[in-house]
Amino acid sequence: MSEDILALLQKRFCKSNPKEEPALANLSSGPRLRLTAFDLNTKENGPIGIPALNPADGFLIRYDDGSDNRTILLDAGKKGQAERVIVPYLKEHGITRIDAMILSHPHNDHFGGMIDILKDPEITVEQFIYAPVSDETVRISDNDENYRFWLELKALKEKAGSVRSLGAADAGSKLAFGRELVFDIAAVPDDSLMPFGEPANLNDLNLVLRLNFRRFSALFSGDCGNAQAELILRSPYRKLIESVNVLKASHHGGDECATPEFNRLCDASFILITCNEVVVDHRPSFMHNMQEWGKQGVKLLRMDQLRSVEWTTDGTVLECRAESGRYREIAEIDL
Repeated sequence: MSEDILALLQKRFCKSNPKEEPALANLSSGPRLRLTAFDLNTKENGPIGIPALNPADGFLIRYDDGSDNRTILLDAGKKGQAERVIVPYLKEHGITRIDAMILSHPHNDHFGGMIDILKDPEITVEQFIYAPVSDETVRISDNDENYRFWLELKALKEKAGSVRSLGAADAGSKLAFGRELVFDIAAVPDDSLMPFGEPANLNDLNLVLRLNFRRFSALFSGDCGNAQAELILRSPYRKLIESVNVLKASHHGGDECATPEFNRLCDASFILITCNEVVVDHRPSFMHNMQEWGKQGVKLLRMDQLRSVEWTTDGTVLECRAESGRYREIAEIDL
């Protein structure tokens, strides 16, 4: 094997310093979008925060066209976890201003870290966006700890420059951040899934969003369970989940991970699974879901194994970089 070929293989597949990233050679100059999944579910970072056994979601979306740049945080891990993982990452990368912080649904493994961020005096949140459900629904539908943290977030959200609440009338509409960075609202919590005075499944009360940038799209389904997935499939907004490049698997890839029809309709090239070792070892549904996705030839990215997953796109080419600490891999598709 020639020295040139050996050097190339070492560069692409061997352990390396993540700060020494090769250039994005196949992406054009001009506007770019970067989507980062935070390291919240590895054995090192998964137990951080409350509750320690829960997997967590947190994503950073950055847009830059040279004259305009936007930073959006979608979910933020558990309380105590963002303080030790997300906030240091933001500051290390010079991010002290978040244009919008968006919450999928009222479970602490998605909103808890927002408490940490709103409390940090060095970070400014311009807008907090969520699809609220009643405090009483949250109280009777989960444990006391989740409810206490929910009330804490509700009080702190006013620290943001503005608060935008989304409801039934917003389904099918858009959240626009500049001209090219747009979210389609595929679903908001549906009243039919919140029977008055009875516990609800909070995993079916998500703000489901489709991110669009030129030819690129990604679906953020929160913890969307079977009931909400069925409502989306029967709704006029079914088309908003069709044919995305990246799917964030709902409910951490475990029980009630949407429905097979929902996942097939997404027809994603990449599926990001925010699982931890509890989901992997104790949810038989996880292995079933992995097998079904594998049959589709999808690139599966497990956050219990990966310390870093990041997509970068100019809207015509999509590059995905994933690193576990043992290896790094790069995948690329034309859009």
